[in-house]
Amino acid sequence: MADRCLYPRLTERSRFSGLGSTRAAKAARVLPGPEVKGLWMTTALVAADDMPADRPRLCNPEDVADMVRNIAYRPVEEVLFIPLDTEAKPLGVVRIGQGDISESIVTVGEAARAMLLAGSERGILVHNHPSGNAALSRQDKMLARRLSQGLRLIQGELLDSIVVTRDDYVSMAETVEM
Repeated sequence: MADRCLYPRLTERSRFSGLGSTRAAKAARVLPGPEVKGLWMTTALVAADDMPADRPRLCNPEDVADMVRNIAYRPVEEVLFIPLDTEAKPLGVVRIGQGDISESIVTVGEAARAMLLAGSERGILVHNHPSGNAALSRQDKMLARRLSQGLRLIQGELLDSIVVTRDDYVSMAETVEM
């Protein structure tokens, strides 16, 4: 049976050979922040050996939306980046932006930093729409394209951009070509 995971496993050797090592990860050690279903959320990453062993594999946008559904209840926009390991398991949940009720400012550098500190080659962008409307805005599409292009400069890949609301989610990978 073929692997039907939208976010497939990586089969090639890591291009960031030294960055994913435990020694490099320990240099970036910080105290964990609030938990998100067993994962931590902070502005920097915790060393890989601090990660729970039973992390779920993220195979589709629904898995991602369920994991971070709690941000849907925030009164302002929260932007998260989830770096993934080679098995499509999250290496953490990193807040890379926070805004007001209708927008937030996110830089490519914040997503790149999260990915590099995790020793990851790819990740998923997630944010909420406090309005409750899960539709992708023009700004959402522009942000995803900008992050995708920026991460490619460091040989990274943005796999998806997902908008989460209390009752729904929308995945850019499922609706628009990234």
